[in-house]
Amino acid sequence: MAKPHTSGLNFAMENTLDIDNLDLTTLEMLYHMHQLDGVAVVGDPAHAFATYHADKKALYIFAESPDRVHMVAHQTDSLFWVLKSAQEEGASFNVCGDKVICVVSDVVAEGVSYADAALRAILKYKQIHSPAA
Repeated sequence: MAKPHTSGLNFAMENTLDIDNLDLTTLEMLYHMHQLDGVAVVGDPAHAFATYHADKKALYIFAESPDRVHMVAHQTDSLFWVLKSAQEEGASFNVCGDKVICVVSDVVAEGVSYADAALRAILKYKQIHSPAA
């Protein structure tokens, strides 16, 4: 009789794992080994997860395949997204010397570049206008 396969966050609810009776993949066992060692782990043990090592200032990503990991360089993809978000919010920009001023509705933010000013303005705007504020 085949052993039941249990993966994902079900293990987080249990204090101990029945290693002999669970059909765990190597990736899932690595996930739980990190947890038992007290390492902060985020992700899905069945597909991809990450740990952060402060001493090396590095994020370690463990995945069943490279297709499960997408690296986002904050200087390209994410800043493009910020500028697009600012545009959707009707932002306006002014340049004053080496500073960029971004205005989103009733929020003004200053940055060292268009993307930096937009990110600051969007963050301030969301903090002020979020339902939890």
